[in-house]
Amino acid sequence: TSTMTLPQSILLGYCYKPDDKWRFEFDMEWMDWASIKEQKINYTSETDATRLYVLNTDNPTSKDWHSTFSYALGTEYKVNDFWKLRAGYYFHKSPIPQASFETSIPDATSNSITIGTGINLNKNTTLDFAYSAMFFEKRKVDNNIGASSSASIDGQYHTFDNIYMVTLTFKL
Repeated sequence: TSTMTLPQSILLGYCYKPDDKWRFEFDMEWMDWASIKEQKINYTSETDATRLYVLNTDNPTSKDWHSTFSYALGTEYKVNDFWKLRAGYYFHKSPIPQASFETSIPDATSNSITIGTGINLNKNTTLDFAYSAMFFEKRKVDNNIGASSSASIDGQYHTFDNIYMVTLTFKL
């Protein structure tokens, strides 16, 4: 078992709609990742002392993360009353410093591109499709995580995420 309180955040956004066809948006978010100091995992059902010793090596894990800002830009074009096209860009600064980087959360600073479409099926129902490509910066790690068990996670990390989304919305 483990518990973790997610950080507080403040999100500010602005939308500009110059006419009935176009909408432009800007968002900025601050996340207080610095409030997360450590993560402890409790192995409540493990009874073998040797396995429990190995599992508890470096437990709790120090986080020592940094608070960060993220930024997003987006636009929507209304083709007609039934169809909308969307595109956007998102920048995320990683809160995880090299000293506390771990492979369970291989985060790095990233840039994302998004595209999508929305279809009004009727007055109360919409169907939306979206795709996001997340390009993470290469991350070289040289830290002491795992050193107490003669292990190492040092190396170069390359991450790329494809995110596909489909939503169906009913308005009551």
